[in-house]
Amino acid sequence: MLPKLALAQGVSTPSTPFFFKLISICIVFVVILGACSTLSDVLPPSLDNFRINSDTENDETSLIVIVGANGGLLINSDDVFYKQEFPPRYDFYWDYNVKTKLLAYSGSEYHTLPDGIWSVSDFWAYDYQSNVATRWWSSGVGRVLWDPSTNFTNARAALIVFDADHNDFSLGIATSPGRVRMLADHVGHAFSWSPDGTEIAFVRQSIDPGIYVLNVKQKYVRQVSDFSYKSIMSVMDQPLWIVDHDILAVADSGDRPLLFVSLNDTNEFVPTTTDGNTIPGPRPTKMLWSTNGNQLIVSGESGIIVETWIHNFDGNMYEVHKSVNLGHAYLAGWYEYGESIILVRPDGVEIYSLPKS
Repeated sequence: MLPKLALAQGVSTPSTPFFFKLISICIVFVVILGACSTLSDVLPPSLDNFRINSDTENDETSLIVIVGANGGLLINSDDVFYKQEFPPRYDFYWDYNVKTKLLAYSGSEYHTLPDGIWSVSDFWAYDYQSNVATRWWSSGVGRVLWDPSTNFTNARAALIVFDADHNDFSLGIATSPGRVRMLADHVGHAFSWSPDGTEIAFVRQSIDPGIYVLNVKQKYVRQVSDFSYKSIMSVMDQPLWIVDHDILAVADSGDRPLLFVSLNDTNEFVPTTTDGNTIPGPRPTKMLWSTNGNQLIVSGESGIIVETWIHNFDGNMYEVHKSVNLGHAYLAGWYEYGESIILVRPDGVEIYSLPKS
């Protein structure tokens, strides 16, 4: 078991906002930083930067914060999304948790290690309830994802941090600023929480390649597939949990845009259309699953634009019996879980209701 890291240091620098670029990169991404040091800085920002209007402040419904088409932050009020000012030191977006109203972001640009292979940044959290920005981890961060099952009293995040001893990333759980419990070594950028927050699926590419599932509480790791990204991957990739079918969906490449992996055994298969052809649409960099009609919503690069598609699967998940192209749109996430999605189009944000089964 790796030791818990609980180091501290201090900084205080004004922020300069940069636009987050939504990019799919066909390379193996990497990071710098031999020191996994941490710190806890609390900076009370100017409240004017974070309060859109009185309607937003008094709204008791879920607050949704997303990344817009140009990389700027958008916030919703009465089903309309408005441009949002950046938190202190904001550089680019990591993740947002609707339940905790916590935005995970980087306070510095992705920068490469001296070997020129890996790229890393830091991890800040902005609390939309208290209007306070806090630095959770100061360096070596490759990606951050909030646990979707937590609330404002027990927020925690999974993150990969560069480990100089292994010359690779390690996966840890951050439960508060400056405290990360490391759980697994040699973990790539592609990882994701199970919906109930008990497990994390991740892909190893360097040592013992394959797809693994980590039990967070018991610290037990099991391999469920030999699959590992060979030549094409995106820093946005993450396995999708389809729990009602005990399946993980991962983006592949070429004539295999999707691969389904069983969570219970080593069975895996490539879904097709009803006539045995490749599923239409792009290689997904973002995926959502709705049990309403067995619908898989995917978004990815199609030529020079980003498209979003909806695929309706049969009961055994082997075939797609209907596919719908929603056109030039980036899939930002759920609006109403399982019922409607948020699409970012060149001319604005659309809330799209999924077809009923």
